Amino acid sequence: MFTRIPMLRPTVSPGGGAGLAREAEILRRLMRANIVVPDLIEETNDWIAISDNGEILQTVIEDAVKARDDTRVTELITLAGKALASLHKANFSHGAPLLRNMTIRSDSDIGFIDFEEDPNERMELSDAQARDVLLFIFSIQRGFKRHPKLLKAGWNAYLSSAGRDADQMIALRKVTRLLRPLYLVLVPFRRKLGTDGRSAVDAYRILRRGLLGKKLK
Repeated sequence: MFTRIPMLRPTVSPGGGAGLAREAEILRRLMRANIVVPDLIEETNDWIAISDNGEILQTVIEDAVKARDDTRVTELITLAGKALASLHKANFSHGAPLLRNMTIRSDSDIGFIDFEEDPNERMELSDAQARDVLLFIFSIQRGFKRHPKLLKAGWNAYLSSAGRDADQMIALRKVTRLLRPLYLVLVPFRRKLGTDGRSAVDAYRILRRGLLGKKLK
Protein backbone atom coordinates (compact mmCIF):
# COMPACT_ATOMS: atom_id res chain seq x y z
CA MET A 1 0.00 0.00 0.00
CA PHE A 2 2.73 2.47 1.01
CA THR A 3 4.48 2.21 -2.36
CA ARG A 4 1.35 3.77 -3.89
CA ILE A 5 1.90 6.85 -1.71
CA PRO A 6 4.55 8.90 -3.56
CA MET A 7 5.98 10.62 -0.49
CA LEU A 8 6.66 7.26 1.22
CA ARG A 9 8.77 5.92 -1.63
CA PRO A 10 12.55 5.56 -1.17
CA THR A 11 14.43 8.56 -2.51
CA VAL A 12 17.29 8.59 -5.00
CA SER A 13 20.89 9.33 -3.99
CA PRO A 14 23.10 8.96 -7.08
CA GLY A 15 26.41 9.20 -5.20
CA GLY A 16 29.83 9.59 -6.81
CA GLY A 17 30.57 12.37 -9.26
CA ALA A 18 26.95 12.64 -10.35
CA GLY A 19 25.83 13.12 -6.78
CA LEU A 20 28.44 15.81 -6.14
CA ALA A 21 27.49 17.69 -9.32
CA ARG A 22 23.80 17.53 -8.40
CA GLU A 23 24.43 18.77 -4.85
CA ALA A 24 26.58 21.64 -6.16
CA GLU A 25 23.83 22.68 -8.55
CA ILE A 26 21.24 22.54 -5.76
CA LEU A 27 23.42 24.81 -3.61
CA ARG A 28 23.75 27.32 -6.45
CA ARG A 29 19.99 27.38 -7.01
CA LEU A 30 19.28 27.80 -3.30
CA MET A 31 21.80 30.62 -2.97
CA ARG A 32 20.12 32.44 -5.84
CA ALA A 33 16.82 32.06 -3.94
CA ASN A 34 18.42 33.58 -0.79
CA ILE A 35 18.12 30.34 1.20
CA VAL A 36 20.83 30.05 3.88
CA VAL A 37 23.12 27.29 2.59
CA PRO A 38 26.92 26.85 2.51
CA ASP A 39 28.84 28.82 -0.10
CA LEU A 40 30.28 26.66 -2.86
CA ILE A 41 34.00 27.40 -2.66
CA GLU A 42 35.38 24.98 -5.23
CA GLU A 43 34.14 22.08 -7.32
CA THR A 44 35.93 19.24 -9.14
CA ASN A 45 34.79 15.92 -10.59
CA ASP A 46 35.73 14.18 -7.34
CA TRP A 47 34.86 16.63 -4.57
CA ILE A 48 33.31 19.93 -3.66
CA ALA A 49 34.47 22.42 -1.02
CA ILE A 50 31.84 24.38 0.89
CA SER A 51 31.91 27.01 3.59
CA ASP A 52 30.73 26.67 7.15
CA ASN A 53 26.99 27.24 7.50
CA GLY A 54 26.76 27.87 11.24
CA GLU A 55 26.10 25.63 14.21
CA ILE A 56 24.06 22.45 13.93
CA LEU A 57 20.54 23.36 15.07
CA GLN A 58 19.86 20.12 16.92
CA THR A 59 22.98 20.62 19.06
CA VAL A 60 22.03 24.23 19.83
CA ILE A 61 18.53 23.11 20.86
CA GLU A 62 19.93 20.31 23.02
CA ASP A 63 22.18 22.81 24.80
CA ALA A 64 19.21 25.11 25.43
CA VAL A 65 17.21 22.17 26.80
CA LYS A 66 20.05 21.29 29.18
CA ALA A 67 20.19 24.93 30.29
CA ARG A 68 16.41 24.80 30.88
CA ASP A 69 15.95 27.84 28.67
CA ASP A 70 12.44 26.94 27.54
CA THR A 71 11.87 30.28 25.82
CA ARG A 72 14.95 29.85 23.64
CA VAL A 73 14.11 26.23 22.84
CA THR A 74 10.64 27.17 21.63
CA GLU A 75 12.07 30.09 19.65
CA LEU A 76 14.57 27.81 17.88
CA ILE A 77 11.94 25.24 16.93
CA THR A 78 9.64 28.01 15.70
CA LEU A 79 12.43 29.47 13.56
CA ALA A 80 13.08 26.02 12.10
CA GLY A 81 9.44 25.56 11.11
CA LYS A 82 9.35 28.98 9.45
CA ALA A 83 12.63 28.30 7.62
CA LEU A 84 11.33 25.05 6.15
CA ALA A 85 8.17 26.84 5.03
CA SER A 86 10.31 29.50 3.33
CA LEU A 87 12.29 26.81 1.53
CA HIS A 88 9.05 25.29 0.27
CA LYS A 89 7.55 28.64 -0.75
CA ALA A 90 10.67 29.13 -2.91
CA ASN A 91 9.61 25.93 -4.75
CA PHE A 92 12.28 23.64 -3.31
CA SER A 93 12.29 20.51 -1.20
CA HIS A 94 15.16 19.32 0.96
CA GLY A 95 14.87 15.55 1.11
CA ALA A 96 15.93 15.14 4.73
CA PRO A 97 15.16 18.30 6.75
CA LEU A 98 16.01 16.77 10.10
CA LEU A 99 17.17 19.08 12.86
CA ARG A 100 20.69 17.75 12.43
CA ASN A 101 20.61 18.92 8.80
CA MET A 102 19.59 22.44 9.76
CA THR A 103 21.97 25.14 10.97
CA ILE A 104 21.78 28.48 12.73
CA ARG A 105 23.79 31.65 12.20
CA SER A 106 23.79 34.79 14.34
CA ASP A 107 21.17 33.44 16.76
CA SER A 108 18.31 33.55 14.26
CA ASP A 109 19.23 32.71 10.65
CA ILE A 110 18.25 29.09 9.99
CA GLY A 111 19.99 27.31 7.13
CA PHE A 112 20.21 23.88 5.56
CA ILE A 113 22.97 21.39 4.79
CA ASP A 114 23.24 17.86 3.37
CA PHE A 115 21.32 17.72 0.10
CA GLU A 116 22.26 14.15 -0.80
CA GLU A 117 18.66 12.94 -0.97
CA ASP A 118 16.76 13.66 -4.19
CA PRO A 119 13.04 13.05 -3.76
CA ASN A 120 12.18 15.06 -6.87
CA GLU A 121 13.17 12.18 -9.17
CA ARG A 122 10.56 9.95 -7.54
CA MET A 123 7.64 12.29 -6.88
CA GLU A 124 6.00 15.65 -7.58
CA LEU A 125 7.26 18.73 -5.71
CA SER A 126 4.17 18.85 -3.50
CA ASP A 127 4.72 15.24 -2.44
CA ALA A 128 8.43 15.89 -1.83
CA GLN A 129 7.55 18.88 0.34
CA ALA A 130 4.94 16.87 2.22
CA ARG A 131 7.61 14.24 2.82
CA ASP A 132 9.87 17.00 4.15
CA VAL A 133 7.18 17.97 6.65
CA LEU A 134 6.80 14.40 7.88
CA LEU A 135 10.55 14.03 8.38
CA PHE A 136 10.82 17.42 10.10
CA ILE A 137 8.02 16.64 12.52
CA PHE A 138 9.34 13.15 13.23
CA SER A 139 12.81 14.60 13.87
CA ILE A 140 11.43 16.94 16.54
CA GLN A 141 9.34 14.22 18.17
CA ARG A 142 12.10 11.64 18.19
CA GLY A 143 14.78 14.03 19.43
CA PHE A 144 12.70 15.77 22.08
CA LYS A 145 9.91 13.35 22.99
CA ARG A 146 10.00 14.52 26.61
CA HIS A 147 9.06 17.99 25.43
CA PRO A 148 5.80 17.54 23.47
CA LYS A 149 5.21 21.29 23.22
CA LEU A 150 8.15 21.55 20.83
CA LEU A 151 6.47 19.37 18.21
CA LYS A 152 3.38 21.57 18.39
CA ALA A 153 5.47 24.75 18.16
CA GLY A 154 7.38 23.52 15.11
CA TRP A 155 4.27 22.31 13.31
CA ASN A 156 2.30 25.47 14.13
CA ALA A 157 5.15 27.63 12.83
CA TYR A 158 5.35 25.70 9.59
CA LEU A 159 1.59 25.59 9.12
CA SER A 160 1.06 29.30 9.71
CA SER A 161 3.96 30.24 7.40
CA ALA A 162 3.23 27.81 4.56
CA GLY A 163 -0.54 28.26 4.69
CA ARG A 164 -3.26 25.66 5.01
CA ASP A 165 -4.04 25.84 1.29
CA ALA A 166 -0.49 25.08 0.11
CA ASP A 167 -0.22 22.17 -2.34
CA GLN A 168 1.77 20.03 0.08
CA MET A 169 -1.11 20.18 2.57
CA ILE A 170 -3.29 18.29 0.11
CA ALA A 171 -0.70 15.52 -0.04
CA LEU A 172 -0.36 15.51 3.74
CA ARG A 173 -4.12 15.22 4.26
CA LYS A 174 -4.21 12.30 1.85
CA VAL A 175 -1.45 10.39 3.61
CA THR A 176 -2.94 11.00 7.07
CA ARG A 177 -6.24 9.53 5.85
CA LEU A 178 -4.48 6.48 4.44
CA LEU A 179 -2.43 5.96 7.60
CA ARG A 180 -5.33 6.44 10.03
CA PRO A 181 -6.30 2.71 10.18
CA LEU A 182 -2.71 1.86 11.14
CA TYR A 183 -2.70 4.63 13.74
CA LEU A 184 -5.93 3.34 15.30
CA VAL A 185 -4.45 -0.16 15.54
CA LEU A 186 -1.25 1.08 17.19
CA VAL A 187 -2.71 3.58 19.68
CA PRO A 188 -3.88 0.98 22.25
CA PHE A 189 -0.37 -0.52 22.25
CA ARG A 190 1.52 2.78 22.34
CA ARG A 191 3.28 2.07 25.64
CA LYS A 192 4.58 -1.24 24.30
CA LEU A 193 5.99 0.24 21.10
CA GLY A 194 9.64 1.10 20.64
CA THR A 195 10.93 4.67 20.61
CA ASP A 196 10.36 5.15 16.90
CA GLY A 197 6.88 3.63 17.09
CA ARG A 198 5.76 5.90 19.94
CA SER A 199 7.28 8.91 18.21
CA ALA A 200 5.44 8.09 14.99
CA VAL A 201 2.10 7.68 16.79
CA ASP A 202 2.47 10.96 18.67
CA ALA A 203 3.68 12.85 15.61
CA TYR A 204 0.75 11.54 13.55
CA ARG A 205 -1.78 12.73 16.15
CA ILE A 206 -0.38 16.27 16.21
CA LEU A 207 -0.01 16.41 12.43
CA ARG A 208 -3.61 15.31 11.83
CA ARG A 209 -5.09 17.75 14.34
CA GLY A 210 -3.25 20.62 12.68
CA LEU A 211 -4.40 19.61 9.21
CA LEU A 212 -8.00 19.41 10.43
CA GLY A 213 -7.72 22.91 11.88
CA LYS A 214 -8.13 21.68 15.42
CA LYS A 215 -6.37 23.27 18.36
CA LEU A 216 -3.20 21.37 19.26
CA LYS A 217 -3.36 20.12 22.82
